[in-house]
Amino acid sequence: MIRRKQQAVQDTVQTDSVLAAPQEAAPDSAAQGLQGSISDASDLVAEGQVQEGFNLLATSLQATLAELVPNLIGAVLVFIICYTLYRLLFGVLRRVLRQADHVRRGLETLVLQGYRLLALLSITIVVLGQLDLDIATILTGVGLAGIALSFAARDTLENIMSGVSILADASFRIGDCVIVQESYGLVEEITLRSTRVRTRRNEILVVPNKLMANEQVLNLSSAQPLRVELPFQIGYDEKPDEAREVVLALTDGDDRLRDDTTARVVVTGLGDSGVNMNLWLHPKDPLMERELTYDYSERILLALRNAGIEIPYPHVHLKVDQART
Repeated sequence: MIRRKQQAVQDTVQTDSVLAAPQEAAPDSAAQGLQGSISDASDLVAEGQVQEGFNLLATSLQATLAELVPNLIGAVLVFIICYTLYRLLFGVLRRVLRQADHVRRGLETLVLQGYRLLALLSITIVVLGQLDLDIATILTGVGLAGIALSFAARDTLENIMSGVSILADASFRIGDCVIVQESYGLVEEITLRSTRVRTRRNEILVVPNKLMANEQVLNLSSAQPLRVELPFQIGYDEKPDEAREVVLALTDGDDRLRDDTTARVVVTGLGDSGVNMNLWLHPKDPLMERELTYDYSERILLALRNAGIEIPYPHVHLKVDQART
């Protein structure tokens, strides 16, 4: 009786060990199983058993793909669903921002770009998690790479921070006429890295935001009404009232000028060669500033000539007194 019990215990132990052996030998993942099969196939090939090695490798590949295919299909489905939701929310967010009166276009661009970056990063993490990858390890690696990249791309980060500061400060906006780096133009776009200004020669001036934040920018659209000053000069023998009447007559009926303000001609000083005067104009659209400057400069010249009013050129007038003997 005792022997039967001992034999039964031994059989039970052997059975448990046999059942447990395949579980301990089973690989932790399909990748580890494939790696082991590649190693075994290499050993067979090295021993001259080429056909057996290739058969083992083919069998292992089939088993690995059979295990990974459900995860791949699930990852693709998750990506399609998440990306569709991302596009729908992007359209809704853009529509809401454009309908909001207090949201500027530059701030709208910043919000949309931030949303796009966060959404794509989140989709990537979800898809990688569906593939049973170690997200913590990936995020740690990305974090370390980000730290190293931040030192290498310091200028880019400074431009991004300056772009956020420009949008928050609202010193200029998209559609404003500005003078920056002695260039006159229209602000067309403000991104996180740079500001794009279209010059009067239809060129695109791309200025890094770091320079825009530290550069002296003259905004012609922020203060209304904008005053355009056109200097000219008349001779000392001429009468300022007559010149004023001739020049002001040029502004009659000009639809480019504001109706709530009137043009003025003022004396600004006495120069070496003549009397310095200025024509003050107030355009309806600040974009007309350069056009009015070029147009009225020529018209003032022709009007004064036709009126017989002297336009002096730079010269020095010497008066010599004869010494008495």
